Amino acid sequence: MFDATSGTHQLAHLRAQTPARLARVHELGLFSEPDAEFDRFASALARESGTEEAMAMVNFLGDRQYFAGLWVPPSARIDGAVTMSRVMSLEHGWCPEVVDRGKALPLYDVCLSPRFRTNEVANEFGIRTYMGAPLFDPQDPTLPIGTVCVIGKRPRPKDDGAEMLAFIKSRAEQAQFLLNRRVHELL
Repeated sequence: MFDATSGTHQLAHLRAQTPARLARVHELGLFSEPDAEFDRFASALARESGTEEAMAMVNFLGDRQYFAGLWVPPSARIDGAVTMSRVMSLEHGWCPEVVDRGKALPLYDVCLSPRFRTNEVANEFGIRTYMGAPLFDPQDPTLPIGTVCVIGKRPRPKDDGAEMLAFIKSRAEQAQFLLNRRVHELL
């Protein structure tokens, strides 16, 4: 994706780090199977987010996105089963932007930003709000390898922006603790 305004390729940092990130998430076993601990974390994240009908993820990125932790509300399930895939292209959603930036991103209404409102997730699933924060490799804190995020189908009030930012940063610290503990157990 090329950004004509800045004359740069969007997500250039993300793409440059993809080989290192992909190798690392595979090495840590974060890119293959659903994880019960991260699923429970995503469930709590959704419940506590203040976002109506929230979906939440613990997402690791390589050549694609993999939701090791996933929560989809009962209203979005079929016969009780989660219907959302745990795999998504790097071209979709806002988590690749968070990893590229290396910092949190609260969007109380994704449709207010020309850059973010044309995202496939907004169009295909009707997502209107997003908040996400990065997770870093415990052995290389300069390498973002994933995110925690919450999405919802209704925009939030503009005044919620600071609260959303504080919330998602706090939850990212908790998820980072879980990730760090897991990596240290592997050593």
